[in-house]
Amino acid sequence: MVGCRGDPSAGTLMKVALDGGSPARVGTLPATRFAVAGIALQSGAIFWTVSNELDGTVMKADLDGGAPVTLASGQNTPMGIVASQRSVFWVDYASSGAVMKVTPE
Repeated sequence: MVGCRGDPSAGTLMKVALDGGSPARVGTLPATRFAVAGIALQSGAIFWTVSNELDGTVMKADLDGGAPVTLASGQNTPMGIVASQRSVFWVDYASSGAVMKVTPE
């Protein structure tokens, strides 16, 4: 199970096994006004969109740990996210609802 918690100054993306246990940090959200507007899982990785007032991003982190990677920045209110085996898709809501795509390495 993956979820996020946070307040207007900082936030942390967390994971915990479905059968319980201690939560573990997956990533840290920017220390600005933000909103996680989508979470997707695919092949041992988690993908999420972060919408904030200045610079929306699409992020990726391995569920095993490691530093989160920015897949796309400069997005205008990215919302929703879907990950296939090859690409990640989201809606850039404030830019007339354009469907965006990136193929992670």
